[in-house]
Amino acid sequence: MAFSLLGHAFPFGRLLERQFALLIQAAGELQTLLADPATAGAAAGRVRDLEQTARLTFRAIGRELGLTRLLPLERSDLHALSLALEETTRALVAVAARAGLYGFTAPRPAASSLAGSLTEMLELAALMLAKLRRGEPILAEVAAVERLTEESDSLLLVALGELYEEEAEATNPLPLLRWSHLLDRLETALDGAGRIAGILESLVIKHA
Repeated sequence: MAFSLLGHAFPFGRLLERQFALLIQAAGELQTLLADPATAGAAAGRVRDLEQTARLTFRAIGRELGLTRLLPLERSDLHALSLALEETTRALVAVAARAGLYGFTAPRPAASSLAGSLTEMLELAALMLAKLRRGEPILAEVAAVERLTEESDSLLLVALGELYEEEAEATNPLPLLRWSHLLDRLETALDGAGRIAGILESLVIKHA
């Protein structure tokens, strides 16, 4: 096994899988929200509820880290992974909250596509964790996350460029500015997903 602390003898693997499940569920809610902004209010509330539940799991991992005899590097790695999951969940809450607050009346395809990529990246990272727990290689998932990251970066640049062009000609640029703010927050969530995958990849290198 690449990292024995993710095995069944310790609670960390199970708790991290719980964090992943909640985060992926929140990402799915966000994807639905951005595809149909009319659902923003209710979906934002569900994302917030999922984040609050995920926070309890994050705290449970923190308690277990304090109770289990670990090497400093092991404790640091597990904390970094759990913290990255927590921060990415909070980033999703920020996106959903803004969507609910701004009252968008129509979707933007780029935002929906980026939310889909985010969900896919998180699902791949969750698969990486499951494979690490079984001692299986994760090279295919690492490559897939890297591809999605590059595609998302390109799509985000195009989406922001289109917003700036529309803003220059718009009589009321406020909705476009709000979409720009939302995309910025969505970028933070995407960066978080990439960071999660990067931490999982580093576990293979450090603890093989």
